[in-house]
Amino acid sequence: MASPLLLMEMPIEVLQRVFAYCHPREASMFSQASRAAYNLIYFPDDQYLWRQLYLNYPFDHPEVAEHRRLEQKVNFSSEPQPINYSERLIGLIKAEKAASNPPPTTEEETDALNAFISLAQELPVYSDTDCLSLNVDWLEKTLENAPLLTQPHSTHSPNDDQGERESLRARLRCYLRSSFKDTEATLSKTQEEFFVTKRNRSRCFVYDLRNYTSESRWGPFTPDNRVNWVHVEHLMNVVWMNLCEYPLRTLLRPRIGVSAVRPHSATGNYLTDDWAGVEGDHHSCCIFSPI
Repeated sequence: MASPLLLMEMPIEVLQRVFAYCHPREASMFSQASRAAYNLIYFPDDQYLWRQLYLNYPFDHPEVAEHRRLEQKVNFSSEPQPINYSERLIGLIKAEKAASNPPPTTEEETDALNAFISLAQELPVYSDTDCLSLNVDWLEKTLENAPLLTQPHSTHSPNDDQGERESLRARLRCYLRSSFKDTEATLSKTQEEFFVTKRNRSRCFVYDLRNYTSESRWGPFTPDNRVNWVHVEHLMNVVWMNLCEYPLRTLLRPRIGVSAVRPHSATGNYLTDDWAGVEGDHHSCCIFSPI
């Protein structure tokens, strides 16, 4: 009688095909069975297994997205960059966990915030024929009401560690649809109070002239010439809440949410070299503080 075939005696290609349909955590649990199992999962000869785990999570195919960005002249580099699928997926899974359960160390918190930012910076180019993005959907669902992003605004300088994390949180909140009041939404009393308080806090920041100095170049910038995302978030709160009011709500408004970060997502027809719509005529609207 022939002895049964042991799992680790199966061809590596078959095992990888099996684990490609598992959740990454399940593959990680299997790797703890033995040294051979660990090497199979974490030290494969190629990236097939981790590429499949990444795409089945699911996320957009990064190689296809990068090729499209290169075609549309969105990327700064002219050559595709190598992708480490295992490192990328593990980082995103850790960030996903940190979104609902803030990590115990500031280093892990910063890594999680940077992982979300990196994914948002590499979103696929927007197309009318293929408008769905798995990355956009994952970011919106993962970060909506995430405790990781509900930390109070810091009074520290954006140059120190705590200020840097607050800057990353503010940047992510600027991306999310849930950060802004929907013009057509019916809000509960609690939700309305939240947005009113948020608007008033942002108005106090935006109209405080002490936040506009030569050091900040009279705008939302840090002394080292980077974007001050805390300032940008306050600006977006004020402008968007004003646009939600009648009669301004009848005007053409920009998109909100992570999908609005995608290249070529701006409303209107623009040239490839001006995908953000910087050139041409602009609609100006003056907003004053009601005091």
